This record gives sequence, C-alpha cells and structure tokens, in this order.
Amino acid sequence: MAEVIAMEERHRKGRAIIEKAGEYAPAWGMIGTLVGLVLMLQNLNDPATLGPNMAVALLTTLYGTVLANLVFLPMATKLSNKTDEEVFVKQIIIEA
Repeated sequence: MAEVIAMEERHRKGRAIIEKAGEYAPAWGMIGTLVGLVLMLQNLNDPATLGPNMAVALLTTLYGTVLANLVFLPMATKLSNKTDEEVFVKQIIIEA
C-alpha cells in the first residue's frame, strides 16, 4: 500500500506543475498584450506599425488562453484520471 501512496504523491506533484502552467498561461498572455500595446503606443506616428503591433497584443492573449484551456488544463485532468485508474488497479491487485 505504501507503493500506491508514493505513486499517488509522485503523480500529484507532476500534475500540480501542469495545473500551475495552466493558471499562469493567461497571465503571460496578458503580459504579451501589454508589450504589444506599449509598442503600438510608441509608434503612433507611423500608421503602418499600428496593425502589426495590435496583432501582437491580441495574439498573445489568444495564445495564453489556448495554452491554458486546450493544452495544460486538459492534460492535468487526463493525468488525474490516469492516476485514479492506476490506483484502482493496484488496489485490486493488492487486495486479491
């Protein structure tokens, strides 16, 4: 049983890292948005640079949201489900 508990703890630590990445990804996207807006406001005299700088601002927000909601958080959920399955199987083996 100690082996099962150790495995659960090991998996929990790995899952926690991925969950934190999912929490932080939107924040990093917002930091990218601020960088894009600063670049845009620095170059207000040149209308040709407004579009590309605004695109950077909007795309970084999109990337942060996509990474969080379509990569990191589903990955953490899948790891949690796999851990539960593995614990269940190991407990059946131990009890049998």
